[in-house]
Amino acid sequence: VQVSGRITAVSAQHDGYPRNLSVKPGAAHDLDSQDYQMVRGQLAIDLTPQSRLLLAAHLSWNDGPAATATAGWQTPARYVTPPLGIPIGSACDFSTAARFRARTVCHDGPDTARNDTQLYSATFEQTLPFAQFTSVTAYGKSKVKQQSDGDGSDLPLAIGSPWRLDSEQFSQEIRLASNDEASPLKWVVGGIYFYGKNSQDFGYRDLGFNDFGPTAPFDMFNFFSNGTSKTKSWAPFAQMDYDLAKTSVAIPLTLTVGVRYTHDKKYGSNALDYQLPLVCGGSCGVTAGPFSKSWDQVTGKLGASYKFSDQTMAYASVSSEE
Repeated sequence: VQVSGRITAVSAQHDGYPRNLSVKPGAAHDLDSQDYQMVRGQLAIDLTPQSRLLLAAHLSWNDGPAATATAGWQTPARYVTPPLGIPIGSACDFSTAARFRARTVCHDGPDTARNDTQLYSATFEQTLPFAQFTSVTAYGKSKVKQQSDGDGSDLPLAIGSPWRLDSEQFSQEIRLASNDEASPLKWVVGGIYFYGKNSQDFGYRDLGFNDFGPTAPFDMFNFFSNGTSKTKSWAPFAQMDYDLAKTSVAIPLTLTVGVRYTHDKKYGSNALDYQLPLVCGGSCGVTAGPFSKSWDQVTGKLGASYKFSDQTMAYASVSSEE
């Protein structure tokens, strides 16, 4: 048994590019900054001369909120209308196109972001008398959490609730491939299974601050969305290549035929809650429920390639699907 390994680490940090002029207690002053850490490890294990196992792992952590610059000058009324609005001519007044600056903002609300990722894989290879056996197993998951100033200004107009997205997936592929280089026939047969799951939670609230006019009761609202979606998929496949140059015909022509059957199923549940507190007294209705749908598909491939020389080749390929 022979074992070899490799470890790679990355650390990257930089300060933010824009300036946040807000002096409110919740204001963040590290917009567009980055604090990225990553560790990757690989381990190769030669079990026998005919078998090998490769293990890999990747872990990363990434912090750094994005600096969104709201073009408030396009609809400046709620931002600058007295007496509660931003004073005209002040540092946080972006009520005209001339005063708008992409790298200067006034965010009084919290801006945060983080993305944690884990990836793992195992590849096993075994040389058999008639074929090469390969198994690839992979698992990954990530957690994303982000919160931003809901209105992009120095006023408490809106609040962006923390947005959360949790994802995980698993896949398993097994295949057999011919290993007789002298044979005119090359083939591969196998199958793959995939499972994925995504869960998200999001909310946004307009507080109705500094709103006026007949539409004000409708401008104050809460929007909440959450749900989970899952995917299950499996597919057997096969392909054959026949090289006539390795036969008595001795023509440098290779013919290819392949087929794959795929079954996909997507299912889960979701909920949307839109609230108008001044109109509906709370929720105006919740749209929620499970969903599920499946697909089956057969795809095929026909191809031919002609080798004129070691440097020149022509090929044609046709694929079909239902």
